[in-house]
Amino acid sequence: DGGKLFVNMDDDNIRSYIGSRSRIGYSIKNESDYKAENISVSERGTTFTVVTKTNEKCEYTTKLIGEHNVLNIVGAIAVANTYGIALESLKPQVRKLECVPHRLELKDNGLAVIIDDAYNSNPTGAKAALDVLGIFDGFRILVTPGMVELGEKQNELNREFGKQAARVSDYIILVGKKQTEPIYEGITQSEYPQNKIYIADNINEAIKKAYEINSDGKKKFILLENDLPDNY
Repeated sequence: DGGKLFVNMDDDNIRSYIGSRSRIGYSIKNESDYKAENISVSERGTTFTVVTKTNEKCEYTTKLIGEHNVLNIVGAIAVANTYGIALESLKPQVRKLECVPHRLELKDNGLAVIIDDAYNSNPTGAKAALDVLGIFDGFRILVTPGMVELGEKQNELNREFGKQAARVSDYIILVGKKQTEPIYEGITQSEYPQNKIYIADNINEAIKKAYEINSDGKKKFILLENDLPDNY
Protein backbone atom coordinates (compact mmCIF):
# COMPACT_ATOMS: atom_id res chain seq x y z
CA ASP A 1 0.00 0.00 0.00
CA GLY A 2 1.29 3.41 -0.94
CA GLY A 3 4.08 1.94 -3.08
CA LYS A 4 4.52 2.12 -6.85
CA LEU A 5 3.68 -0.88 -8.99
CA PHE A 6 5.34 -1.25 -12.42
CA VAL A 7 3.51 -3.62 -14.76
CA ASN A 8 4.38 -5.29 -18.07
CA MET A 9 1.25 -4.37 -20.01
CA ASP A 10 2.09 -6.82 -22.81
CA ASP A 11 1.58 -9.83 -20.53
CA ASP A 12 -2.07 -10.92 -20.49
CA ASN A 13 -1.71 -12.90 -17.25
CA ILE A 14 -0.10 -10.04 -15.33
CA ARG A 15 -2.53 -7.48 -16.73
CA SER A 16 -5.59 -9.51 -15.75
CA TYR A 17 -4.17 -10.25 -12.30
CA ILE A 18 -3.54 -6.57 -11.58
CA GLY A 19 -7.03 -5.62 -12.72
CA SER A 20 -7.93 -2.00 -12.00
CA ARG A 21 -5.27 -1.45 -9.35
CA SER A 22 -3.14 1.67 -9.67
CA ARG A 23 0.02 0.93 -11.65
CA ILE A 24 2.64 2.36 -13.97
CA GLY A 25 2.64 0.36 -17.20
CA TYR A 26 5.36 -0.28 -19.76
CA SER A 27 5.08 -2.07 -23.09
CA ILE A 28 6.06 -2.44 -26.72
CA LYS A 29 2.62 -3.47 -28.02
CA ASN A 30 -0.16 -2.12 -25.83
CA GLU A 31 -0.97 1.37 -24.66
CA SER A 32 0.81 2.20 -21.41
CA ASP A 33 2.61 4.92 -19.48
CA TYR A 34 5.93 4.06 -21.18
CA LYS A 35 5.83 2.49 -24.62
CA ALA A 36 8.63 1.58 -27.03
CA GLU A 37 7.91 2.46 -30.66
CA ASN A 38 9.81 2.51 -33.97
CA ILE A 39 11.94 -0.50 -33.01
CA SER A 40 14.72 -1.00 -35.57
CA VAL A 41 17.32 -3.79 -35.53
CA SER A 42 20.62 -3.99 -37.41
CA GLU A 43 23.99 -5.70 -36.99
CA ARG A 44 24.91 -2.86 -34.63
CA GLY A 45 22.03 -3.50 -32.22
CA THR A 46 18.59 -1.99 -31.63
CA THR A 47 17.21 1.54 -31.82
CA PHE A 48 13.81 2.45 -30.36
CA THR A 49 11.83 5.43 -29.12
CA VAL A 50 10.16 5.57 -25.72
CA VAL A 51 6.92 7.57 -25.62
CA THR A 52 5.41 8.49 -22.24
CA LYS A 53 1.74 9.09 -21.41
CA THR A 54 2.50 12.84 -21.47
CA ASN A 55 3.86 12.40 -25.02
CA GLU A 56 7.48 12.96 -24.01
CA LYS A 57 9.75 11.12 -26.46
CA CYS A 58 13.35 9.93 -26.38
CA GLU A 59 15.31 7.68 -28.76
CA TYR A 60 17.64 5.00 -27.40
CA THR A 61 20.28 2.70 -28.87
CA THR A 62 21.40 -0.58 -27.33
CA LYS A 63 23.74 -3.39 -28.35
CA LEU A 64 21.04 -5.85 -27.27
CA ILE A 65 18.62 -7.35 -29.80
CA GLY A 66 15.21 -8.98 -29.44
CA GLU A 67 11.86 -7.50 -28.43
CA HIS A 68 12.09 -9.08 -24.97
CA ASN A 69 15.28 -7.12 -24.31
CA VAL A 70 13.64 -3.88 -25.45
CA LEU A 71 10.70 -4.59 -23.15
CA ASN A 72 13.02 -5.13 -20.18
CA ILE A 73 14.87 -1.90 -20.92
CA VAL A 74 11.62 0.07 -21.17
CA GLY A 75 10.65 -1.32 -17.75
CA ALA A 76 13.92 -0.06 -16.29
CA ILE A 77 13.46 3.33 -17.98
CA ALA A 78 9.96 3.56 -16.51
CA VAL A 79 11.28 2.99 -12.99
CA ALA A 80 14.20 5.40 -13.34
CA ASN A 81 12.15 8.17 -14.93
CA THR A 82 9.31 7.82 -12.39
CA TYR A 83 11.86 8.35 -9.62
CA GLY A 84 13.20 11.54 -11.17
CA ILE A 85 15.87 10.69 -13.75
CA ALA A 86 15.30 12.48 -17.06
CA LEU A 87 14.76 10.30 -20.13
CA GLU A 88 17.65 12.00 -21.91
CA SER A 89 20.00 11.21 -19.02
CA LEU A 90 19.32 7.49 -19.42
CA LYS A 91 20.60 7.29 -23.00
CA PRO A 92 24.27 6.59 -22.07
CA GLN A 93 23.23 3.89 -19.61
CA VAL A 94 21.10 2.10 -22.19
CA ARG A 95 23.94 2.35 -24.71
CA LYS A 96 26.38 0.77 -22.20
CA LEU A 97 24.25 -2.31 -21.52
CA GLU A 98 26.21 -5.48 -22.26
CA CYS A 99 24.73 -8.62 -23.78
CA VAL A 100 24.84 -11.83 -21.75
CA PRO A 101 27.35 -14.09 -23.57
CA HIS A 102 25.70 -16.54 -25.99
CA ARG A 103 22.24 -15.02 -25.50
CA LEU A 104 21.43 -13.32 -28.82
CA GLU A 105 24.97 -11.95 -28.85
CA LEU A 106 25.95 -10.23 -32.12
CA LYS A 107 29.40 -10.93 -33.56
CA ASP A 108 30.38 -9.38 -36.89
CA ASN A 109 33.54 -11.10 -38.16
CA GLY A 110 33.50 -9.48 -41.58
CA LEU A 111 32.47 -12.67 -43.39
CA ALA A 112 29.12 -12.82 -41.64
CA VAL A 113 27.16 -11.57 -38.66
CA ILE A 114 26.84 -14.35 -36.09
CA ILE A 115 23.78 -14.24 -33.84
CA ASP A 116 25.09 -16.37 -30.99
CA ASP A 117 22.18 -17.83 -29.04
CA ALA A 118 24.00 -21.01 -28.03
CA TYR A 119 22.81 -20.94 -24.40
CA ASN A 120 19.13 -20.72 -25.28
CA SER A 121 17.33 -24.05 -25.50
CA ASN A 122 13.66 -23.47 -24.63
CA PRO A 123 10.70 -22.94 -27.02
CA THR A 124 10.09 -19.31 -26.03
CA GLY A 125 13.75 -18.35 -26.43
CA ALA A 126 14.05 -20.24 -29.71
CA LYS A 127 11.02 -18.45 -31.17
CA ALA A 128 12.39 -15.09 -30.02
CA ALA A 129 15.69 -15.87 -31.73
CA LEU A 130 13.94 -16.78 -34.99
CA ASP A 131 11.95 -13.54 -34.78
CA VAL A 132 15.25 -11.67 -34.51
CA LEU A 133 16.75 -13.56 -37.47
CA GLY A 134 13.70 -12.70 -39.55
CA ILE A 135 14.20 -8.96 -38.98
CA PHE A 136 17.61 -8.78 -40.66
CA ASP A 137 17.88 -7.75 -44.30
CA GLY A 138 20.30 -10.24 -45.79
CA PHE A 139 20.82 -13.98 -46.31
CA ARG A 140 19.50 -15.65 -43.16
CA ILE A 141 20.96 -19.00 -42.08
CA LEU A 142 19.83 -21.08 -39.11
CA VAL A 143 22.27 -23.53 -37.51
CA THR A 144 20.71 -25.69 -34.78
CA PRO A 145 20.76 -29.13 -33.14
CA GLY A 146 17.26 -28.48 -31.79
CA MET A 147 15.95 -28.55 -28.24
CA VAL A 148 16.21 -31.36 -25.68
CA GLU A 149 14.96 -32.22 -22.19
CA LEU A 150 11.42 -31.09 -22.99
CA GLY A 151 9.69 -34.27 -21.85
CA GLU A 152 6.88 -35.84 -23.82
CA LYS A 153 6.33 -32.66 -25.84
CA GLN A 154 9.90 -32.55 -27.17
CA ASN A 155 9.10 -33.89 -30.66
CA GLU A 156 6.01 -31.70 -31.00
CA LEU A 157 7.87 -28.55 -29.93
CA ASN A 158 10.81 -29.26 -32.23
CA ARG A 159 8.41 -29.89 -35.10
CA GLU A 160 6.82 -26.49 -34.49
CA PHE A 161 10.30 -24.98 -34.27
CA GLY A 162 10.98 -26.38 -37.75
CA LYS A 163 7.83 -24.73 -39.11
CA GLN A 164 8.84 -21.41 -37.55
CA ALA A 165 12.35 -21.74 -38.98
CA ALA A 166 10.99 -22.36 -42.48
CA ARG A 167 9.17 -19.01 -42.40
CA VAL A 168 12.25 -16.86 -41.73
CA SER A 169 15.32 -18.77 -42.95
CA ASP A 170 16.92 -18.71 -46.39
CA TYR A 171 18.95 -21.80 -45.49
CA ILE A 172 18.71 -24.28 -42.59
CA ILE A 173 21.56 -26.41 -41.25
CA LEU A 174 20.60 -29.12 -38.77
CA VAL A 175 23.28 -30.55 -36.49
CA GLY A 176 22.92 -34.29 -35.89
CA LYS A 177 20.50 -36.42 -37.89
CA LYS A 178 18.70 -38.33 -35.13
CA GLN A 179 17.63 -35.61 -32.69
CA THR A 180 16.75 -33.15 -35.47
CA GLU A 181 14.26 -35.47 -37.21
CA PRO A 182 11.20 -33.64 -35.73
CA ILE A 183 12.62 -30.28 -36.88
CA TYR A 184 13.18 -31.71 -40.34
CA GLU A 185 9.56 -32.92 -40.38
CA GLY A 186 8.33 -29.43 -39.48
CA ILE A 187 10.49 -27.85 -42.18
CA THR A 188 9.36 -30.25 -44.92
CA GLN A 189 5.71 -29.97 -43.87
CA SER A 190 6.08 -26.27 -44.65
CA GLU A 191 7.09 -27.18 -48.23
CA TYR A 192 10.53 -25.69 -47.67
CA PRO A 193 12.97 -26.35 -50.57
CA GLN A 194 14.99 -29.54 -49.99
CA ASN A 195 18.09 -27.98 -51.51
CA LYS A 196 18.05 -25.35 -48.75
CA ILE A 197 18.41 -27.94 -45.96
CA TYR A 198 21.70 -29.49 -44.87
CA ILE A 199 22.30 -32.01 -42.10
CA ALA A 200 25.74 -31.82 -40.48
CA ASP A 201 27.35 -34.34 -38.15
CA ASN A 202 28.73 -31.69 -35.79
CA ILE A 203 28.80 -27.95 -35.16
CA ASN A 204 32.17 -27.42 -36.86
CA GLU A 205 30.91 -28.99 -40.08
CA ALA A 206 27.75 -26.91 -39.80
CA ILE A 207 29.58 -23.60 -39.46
CA LYS A 208 31.96 -24.51 -42.30
CA LYS A 209 28.94 -25.21 -44.50
CA ALA A 210 27.32 -21.91 -43.49
CA TYR A 211 30.37 -19.97 -44.67
CA GLU A 212 30.50 -21.92 -47.97
CA ILE A 213 26.88 -21.21 -48.96
CA ASN A 214 26.47 -18.84 -51.89
CA SER A 215 24.42 -15.88 -50.68
CA ASP A 216 24.35 -14.10 -54.07
CA GLY A 217 26.22 -11.12 -52.65
CA LYS A 218 23.91 -10.62 -49.68
CA LYS A 219 25.38 -10.26 -46.21
CA LYS A 220 25.02 -13.45 -44.20
CA PHE A 221 23.30 -13.54 -40.83
CA ILE A 222 23.95 -16.87 -39.11
CA LEU A 223 21.84 -17.77 -36.08
CA LEU A 224 23.48 -20.36 -33.80
CA GLU A 225 20.51 -21.64 -31.84
CA ASN A 226 21.44 -23.94 -28.95
CA ASP A 227 24.67 -25.90 -28.48
CA LEU A 228 24.24 -29.48 -27.34
CA PRO A 229 26.99 -31.60 -25.78
CA ASP A 230 28.54 -34.37 -27.89
CA ASN A 231 26.42 -37.13 -26.36
CA TYR A 232 23.45 -35.85 -28.40
